[in-house]
Amino acid sequence: MSATPTPVGAAEELFASIDWELLRDQKITLVGLLIQQLALASSKEASLSDKELEALDGILVLLDNIQDVAVDQLGYPENMVFATEADEEPDHG
Repeated sequence: MSATPTPVGAAEELFASIDWELLRDQKITLVGLLIQQLALASSKEASLSDKELEALDGILVLLDNIQDVAVDQLGYPENMVFATEADEEPDHG
């Protein structure tokens, strides 16, 4: 019979299962989409509503918080969790 995982153990397993490189890439894509939509909003060409933009911004804040906990509280290396300037450059390939 296996023991019931503790909340701390479950959180550690969750963080250990995150593909940090993929998460960084997804976050960069989300930021780019938000910037594009905010720029288009001023010209009334945005395809997302204010509510949709707020939802995406909320997801971005959640990702930031997850990354902060990983680095500040769980000791993950910052360069593994957060994008570097080189990661944020457009891929011209």
